[in-house]
Parts: sequence; C-alpha cells; structure tokens
Amino acid sequence: MAHGGSIKWHFNEDSFSQVPWTQEPSQSLETLYRIRAQQIRDRYDYVVLMYSGGIDSTNMVRVFFENNILPDEICSVHEHQGTDDKHAFLTGEIFHSALPYVNANVGSRHHTKLRIVDSARAQYQAVESLTPDSITATMYHWNVAHNLGNLARFDVRRLVPEYKYIIDSGRSLCLVWAECKPRIDYNSTTGRHQVHFNESGFDMICNAYHQDTADPTRHDELFYTTPDMPEIVAKQCHVLLDLMRNPVTFSDIMTNKSIADQPIDSPHAPGFKIDNPLSSMIVTYRNRQWWCMKPAVVNQTIYAGTDPVIYNQGKNVDRLIHPRDQWIRDKLPAHSRQFYTEFARFAKRYKPVLGNVDRNQRFGLVKTSNGYDLESVIP
Repeated sequence: MAHGGSIKWHFNEDSFSQVPWTQEPSQSLETLYRIRAQQIRDRYDYVVLMYSGGIDSTNMVRVFFENNILPDEICSVHEHQGTDDKHAFLTGEIFHSALPYVNANVGSRHHTKLRIVDSARAQYQAVESLTPDSITATMYHWNVAHNLGNLARFDVRRLVPEYKYIIDSGRSLCLVWAECKPRIDYNSTTGRHQVHFNESGFDMICNAYHQDTADPTRHDELFYTTPDMPEIVAKQCHVLLDLMRNPVTFSDIMTNKSIADQPIDSPHAPGFKIDNPLSSMIVTYRNRQWWCMKPAVVNQTIYAGTDPVIYNQGKNVDRLIHPRDQWIRDKLPAHSRQFYTEFARFAKRYKPVLGNVDRNQRFGLVKTSNGYDLESVIP
C-alpha cells in the first residue's frame, strides 16, 4: 500500500467460486435458517447472538427461538452512560426495538441470558488515549467503520470479563453476527445479475485487527453469509430476482436509483443525513434506467417470518463523523479533532491506492468482492 500497489479484498473466494450460484436451492429460506442455527449451536459450547434491534438480527433471534435452538446469551451494545439519552442515535434502537422484542418473545421462558453492554467508558478511554501512531494503526485495522465509537465498540470481548472466564475454562465461545443482506448488481457488460459481498457488512469481524491478532480462541460467525452454508445467500438472491422479474409488480416494488440515492435529513439526529429509506443494494437495469428494490419489499421477501422492526433510526451517511459519537466530541473535543485530522492525512497519503476518499461512500480500501453470476443466460 505504501508503494501505491493495488489491493484486493478476498472473502471466501476459494469456497464461493465453487458455488453453483445460478441454481436456486430447493429448500425454503426458513429451512435453511433453521439448519444454520443448529449448525452453530452444535459447533460451540457457548453461543452469543449479537442483537442490534435491526431486522437482520431480529430475524436471526427469531429463528433460534422459534425452532427451540437456544443460545446461551443475547448481547446488545449501547452507549447510554455517555449519551444519557435512550433515544440517542443507535442506542435508541436497543432500548426501543431490541429490548421490547426480547421481552415480548424471549422473556423468562428460556434460560438464555440477556446481556446489555454499555461501551461508553471504554470508548471514552480509547479516544482519550489516542496518539498519531495509534490513529494510523486504526485506519488499517478498521477498514470501513472509521468513527470514534468503533474504537472500542467492536471488540466486545474486551468489554465483558465473563467471556474471558468462559474461554479460559476451555469452552468455545462464539459471537454470532447478523450481517447485512446480499448485494445484487447488474453487470451491463454481460447482461447478467451478480451477487457481491460488500466489505462494510463484515468489517466488524473480518477486519485486519482481528486477523493480525490471530487468536485461536476467538470465534465469530456470520449467520447468513458463510461458506458452511452458501445456500442461504443463493436462495435469498433467487427469490429476490424472481420478484424483480415480474413485470406486473415491478413499478410497485422498485424505485428509480437516482431518487433512492438521495440521502434525507435524520429525524433522530439534527444536522445529519441518513440513507434514503427507499435505497437498497438490490439493483437492476431496465428501460435505460437503474432501479433498486424497496427495502421493505426486500425484508418481507427474505425475512417473511419476522415482523417489521418497531423502531429504526436509519443509517448515517457520513461514515466518519457519526451522530452516535456526538457525546464524545462534546467531552473530548481536542482528541476528536486530532482523530479527524489524522484521518485526512491518511487519506491524502494513500490517495494513489484509495482514490478520492468520499466519506459518504463508506470509506475503505476496497468496495466489494468478486461478482458471481446468478444467471447462466441473459434473462
């Protein structure tokens, strides 16, 4: 990278390149989700479901409990000690989506532990102790999520002493993450749709920091996207493609991408923009225009058994200056400015590799993995 060389993101290519992506799996999504949950439960001694309150993780939690495949723990992370506001950006989704769902659907009927982790103190200490060298190291370690809160928030194991006790006792502990949905693009050269894997959905567990530490006791699983069961993503892609090909409903389920790409003002964080609620990563090209599937349609299609979440604050557009971190900027203004200044220097230094860094486009070294054709012939 220091010499301006090219960088390629490898994401299970040895396995995914062998998957027959053009063939739709015969099993239903619900069946595949159930098999995946059992696969994880059988593999580890202590299973922790990381629950943010969003639709992806809500569906994961539902699948485990509806099929009586009980995890040892559900864990949610917020920064309430820092914000002192239960409606603060992202913290609000824990208090008003995740906790109500768990209380209504899990409660005391099971022996699963509910753990709420407040990461505010660790975040404050991480920002307070920053140096120019540690900031540069952070740019390498967290490839996409360069905001102050993630300096401590991602490494949940450091925030929970009990996890170390479990691991030291010889038991295998696994954090299970409900990553983002599949990304379907249209290749205008071949005329076929492809599935890609977007790095921003996996940075929490596939980043350079975790690879550098190479801890053999560290176990993380992506619930949906895994070489152990690629049929899940393949099935999701094909049911979405089938829906998209229906000319009768096309105008109802799709939005012109030029409209969907326009961010909107955040109703929960004044002064910030969030992704347009009509925008998704399910994209096609028709009538000389680009279109994307409405997120509500995507969710209803691939998470049919899960009700829509009751509280959603959206996704912040600026991946560097995040509304979730406002309390840190208020309490440590000089340290925060130093972090943003070093980020700008880093981006300038590696411009031959990174290109013009646009914080609104999920800054990172790469954007997506290889594309895998979902169609054997042009539809």
